[in-house]
Amino acid sequence: MEFKPSKIKRDGIIITFVLFISAFIFYILLAFDVGFSIVNQIGMVVLFACAIIILIRFVLVDFVYKINEDGYLTIHRVYGRNSKMLADIKISSDDSAVLGKSEIDKRGKPDVKENFASSMFPQSVIGYYFMSGGKRHLVILEGGRDLFEVLEEAIEKYGKNDSEENG
Repeated sequence: MEFKPSKIKRDGIIITFVLFISAFIFYILLAFDVGFSIVNQIGMVVLFACAIIILIRFVLVDFVYKINEDGYLTIHRVYGRNSKMLADIKISSDDSAVLGKSEIDKRGKPDVKENFASSMFPQSVIGYYFMSGGKRHLVILEGGRDLFEVLEEAIEKYGKNDSEENG
């Protein structure tokens, strides 16, 4: 089963546009030699760098979540036509849970936290909480009720398979 988060990335586009315009204003101030040229140069470079980082991370990159037949949650980063697998997580019932947005903070601070949401301010967020290597991991995914239910079903299905194989 494959899930793709929403393609609406309005927040990232607006913030990137505002940062580019602000950097351009600093550039114009440099042309008129208003004073404090070093401050204007630093401001222009910082705003431009922030705009590029946000553009690359939140506008140009998509994530794809796949639940494989063998019980793995794989997360791919898609950049244009290129796809790179970022995570391959074994789904099991041992100390794992699917959490809604309000439950993520209540669970406690994890040892490892990864954010795989593709927009800056996602509307719906799901957390997959699991133990691996003696550490608590939290993976943030962007998705709605469908992804939440499919992950819960996968935990039940593949968790039982794990306990049958090990028991």
